[in-house]
Formats: sequence, C-alpha cells, structure tokens
Amino acid sequence: MTAGACGRAAACSLVFILAAALGCASTGGAELGKPVTLKLGERAAFDEGRFVVTFVSVPEDSRCPKDVQCIRAGTARVRLETVSGNAAPAPIELEVPGDAVIGEWEIEVQRLDPYPISSQSKSKESLIILVVRRR
Repeated sequence: MTAGACGRAAACSLVFILAAALGCASTGGAELGKPVTLKLGERAAFDEGRFVVTFVSVPEDSRCPKDVQCIRAGTARVRLETVSGNAAPAPIELEVPGDAVIGEWEIEVQRLDPYPISSQSKSKESLIILVVRRR
C-alpha cells in the first residue's frame, strides 16, 4: 500500500470512529430560558449538563395542512427523552405546543416544523423549538 493510500485509509477510519463515538448530534451547552432548535435525534444539554433533552420522534402529526381548510386543527405530539443529573433516562410525550415539569425542570415545546402542506409528503427532517427553565 502506498503512503497516500495509507493516509486516506487512516483518515477514513478516524472519521468513522468519531461518527460512531458521537452517536447523536448535540447542541452542547444550551442556555436556560432561551429557545433551542433540535432536529430529530439531536440533544441539548442545559445547566452544564445537569439536564439533557433528546428529540426522539414524532408519534403523531395530524395537523391540518396550511393550504387546506379543515374542520379540526389536528394534533402534533413529540417524544423526548430527558436525563436529570445521574437519573435514568425518562421518556415523555408532549403535544405541540405544550409543556411538562420533570423534577426541578420545565420543558416547553413551542413549535414543530415543517408544518404540513397537502401537496408534499411528510418530512422526515422534523425539528422542534423548545425552552427549558429551572422551576
């Protein structure tokens, strides 16, 4: 194997190892009381990592598409996973918009995007905007 090929193989291996080690993406140190945007699979750590929120899934999105007139507005729910301190991960589901209290923390999910449009299939690239506060 040539020196160039060895270098490329080492670089590819390093990228693969880093991707596997990082798991899901993280926003790092998110600020309490400030809106945070999370894509599916991303997590945000608050208060120097004392509280972590991961956006797990969208189990329901029956919102009326914005280009259609509906009798009902519909509902959207998101599934999150929270970890407070050294506690075990705790799954929660919230309507959007909606909030929940977990111990000393309050989570407010303000928005789920993209908003449905009748002519487009449901996006697999959902994101939420949430705010975490200490109670």
